[in-house]
Amino acid sequence: MKKYIVYILFLSMSLASCNGFFETVVDLDVPPHESKLAVTAELENTDKGRQIIVSYSVGGLEEPDDGQLIDDAQVSINGTDMEYSGTPGIYFLPSDFNFEAGSEYQLNVSAPGYDSVSAEQVMPDAVPINNFEMTDTGMTFYFDDPEGEDYYIVAVYVEDEDYWMSLPLHMENSQVDDVGNGIMFKDIMMDSGHHSLHVLYDNPFGGETEPVERTYVAVLKHITEDAYRYKHSLLLNNDAMNNPFAEPVIVHSNIANGYGVFSLSNVSDYTIDQ
Repeated sequence: MKKYIVYILFLSMSLASCNGFFETVVDLDVPPHESKLAVTAELENTDKGRQIIVSYSVGGLEEPDDGQLIDDAQVSINGTDMEYSGTPGIYFLPSDFNFEAGSEYQLNVSAPGYDSVSAEQVMPDAVPINNFEMTDTGMTFYFDDPEGEDYYIVAVYVEDEDYWMSLPLHMENSQVDDVGNGIMFKDIMMDSGHHSLHVLYDNPFGGETEPVERTYVAVLKHITEDAYRYKHSLLLNNDAMNNPFAEPVIVHSNIANGYGVFSLSNVSDYTIDQ
């Protein structure tokens, strides 16, 4: 009994000393942050993917806010100026600007008080959806995967007379990423040539008593490697922020002399009514 009492007293004293250790304040000499332009330019060959956001970076101990958005930037792609939207930080491509598969595009951004930044991308080839089938719980995309390493996002949108929405997709595969309104993957999980990709979805209309005719639009985005690496690292970074034991993840950037991403996506779609 005496041995146990001595051990408990020793453990209590040890824990008391640990409390003092964990409460020690350490002064860190944090170097000043050099603010740089930060660009988000995820563009595609559709009417929707034609805007970029321009802001500036802040230090790790500073709180970001809406004041970081820049409304006096000069933004261009291959010499074509992008138009300021009137909303701080947002710039649009002219409506008559068209991307061509296989062509290289250079993004240039400058703003008063900051060093200019740039990035280059090549528009991927179109990968058409040859066929699309769906049941109450699953969908299958049929397409031809080209030779080489390729990166994709698949999504499905549904439309009726009342609304337009994306369906939540998922796969039982650890090699895919849920990117919010679709599933992202690279073709390491498939052979080149004819391919079918089966995905599951949560049917939001399962409780209906009468059938309603709707239009379903399947989308296949052939994205650049930078698009894949940016989105994948952003997901890992978000997971690490919610885990105090995880190592920090650096979000991928391809903006020379700044931060952010310039990526391109060639979008194909397939529409069915049912």
